[in-house]
Amino acid sequence: MDPEVSGVEETPEVEEEVAAVPAAEPVAEPEEFESTKDAIEEWKAQHDAELKAKREKESELKKAKLDEAKKALEEFQKEVEERRQSAMEKHRAHEEQEKEERAALDASSEAWPKVCKLVNLNVSLACIFSSYVCSFFVRSL
Repeated sequence: MDPEVSGVEETPEVEEEVAAVPAAEPVAEPEEFESTKDAIEEWKAQHDAELKAKREKESELKKAKLDEAKKALEEFQKEVEERRQSAMEKHRAHEEQEKEERAALDASSEAWPKVCKLVNLNVSLACIFSSYVCSFFVRSL
């Protein structure tokens, strides 16, 4: 009886059950181990090859997407630069036109055409009134 187990007595029934347990299967021959080992190595090699092919395919896809994204970014930056240049040219032309008009106005001796050109006389009364009301409410806050 095992000294660690206390209070438990072995009975003949337990001994019969232990005797009824079949014997373990014989240990496999080394040749069987070798064939299993070869099969595992073959599977590992095949699996590694599959993983390598998958990684290469993903790498190619990633590179293609990256090239596509770079190309799209370059096109976008080119369009932005073109729009910026166009806006700058338009602004310069507008400034030149205003300078010419102002120079022509300054050359004239009449005062009222100068005042009319500098002041926007096309503003409606409703616009002036709404602006006044808005400023009144802003001041009262």
